[in-house]
Amino acid sequence: MPNTTLPVDRSTRWIFLSPHLDDAVFSCGGLISYLTESEIPVEIWTIFSDQDNDVSRSSEYARSLHSRWGAGDYPYLIRKQEDYSACKMVGAIPVHFGFLDCIYRVLPASGRPVVASDEDLINSEITAEQPLIRQVSDELIKRISEPSMWVCPLSLGGHIDHRITRMAAEATHKLMLYYADLPYAIDRPVQSFNGMIRLSLHLPEENVQKWGMANLQYTSQISSFWEDGVEMASRYSDYLDRYKGMPLWLPNPVESGRK
Repeated sequence: MPNTTLPVDRSTRWIFLSPHLDDAVFSCGGLISYLTESEIPVEIWTIFSDQDNDVSRSSEYARSLHSRWGAGDYPYLIRKQEDYSACKMVGAIPVHFGFLDCIYRVLPASGRPVVASDEDLINSEITAEQPLIRQVSDELIKRISEPSMWVCPLSLGGHIDHRITRMAAEATHKLMLYYADLPYAIDRPVQSFNGMIRLSLHLPEENVQKWGMANLQYTSQISSFWEDGVEMASRYSDYLDRYKGMPLWLPNPVESGRK
């Protein structure tokens, strides 16, 4: 596992692909803070950034999440404001694609919700969402510009929207780095993947601190994962110790050449 110095090429724009309005900051906020403080342009492209505006169509499961978040019937209005605040704190430009979060989507053939429980978030069959994957991929392709470095979720934890984001990104055939989806992966042992090299980035402490502060901007989401900010900070500290820095993965060019 190579240790590597942090990037300083100011001519390359970094794009962090975020399934939802918190994933990129939760997973990479310290790195994003470092990059922007080094005058490297960073954008966060959030794919599933919206809800169905007709709340009468919200499923029972979606309404239960609204209650958990404590953000009313239109939580995405609040979640976007949280995202703007978090992105400002780490210096990134937020870009919201406007696709519906999975809790608001229905299966075309049956009209049933794509997910109806916490378990469905992880176990839902993705075949029926192939048209959506193509739509997201097409939107990404429209936005490709060089020089740019994309950083894509590994979809650790198996959340359906994270899987769709990765599949859509890989369908563009753009070379990219990968990040571990936090908090889903935060308590897992050190991860390794065939055909990938893991890097360890040693973040300055001030950027780690800013990462934690940015995470706390997602007020509606904190209680879904941690009791409070103290527990969150402890888990993140353990995570960075486990990897001896912040991990990123990149495709092994030797392995790629053999395919």
